[in-house]
Amino acid sequence: MRMGRPKPRMGTEREVVVHRVAAAVLDAVIIAMMMGMAAALLVGLSALEPGSFPVYAAMPVVGFFYYFLLEGFTGQTIGKRILGIAVVKADGSPCTYPASFVRNLLRAVDAMPFFYLVGLVTMALSDRKQRIGDHAAGTVVVKVGKGGR
Repeated sequence: MRMGRPKPRMGTEREVVVHRVAAAVLDAVIIAMMMGMAAALLVGLSALEPGSFPVYAAMPVVGFFYYFLLEGFTGQTIGKRILGIAVVKADGSPCTYPASFVRNLLRAVDAMPFFYLVGLVTMALSDRKQRIGDHAAGTVVVKVGKGGR
């Protein structure tokens, strides 16, 4: 699997809501596994207890960097790549690290109060199906060209 940038299909923002939710579920599973490995590494390399604050504090950091780095690099997390969607700037240009930083920093707001309720409501009310992080970062999620390219 090549890690280049996919070719976006602009105008498909309204068609990807279900794909976004499914990608989020896949990414959550991957992040949970990464957090488990990070926690085991932190505990294994130090005198920390499995339930200690530093172990729990590291967990959201793992999730943030998963989204920030992958979306900034290719516009896709693993879940988005599997489901054929990508994050791009509103004008169709590639997602940048600064845009990825903003959209993922605001993921905490979109996730409130539970199960991404704020993000889902915002997407439902938005013409381009953008959550708060997308609005602030000037990004949209679209389908990618055939074969992801």
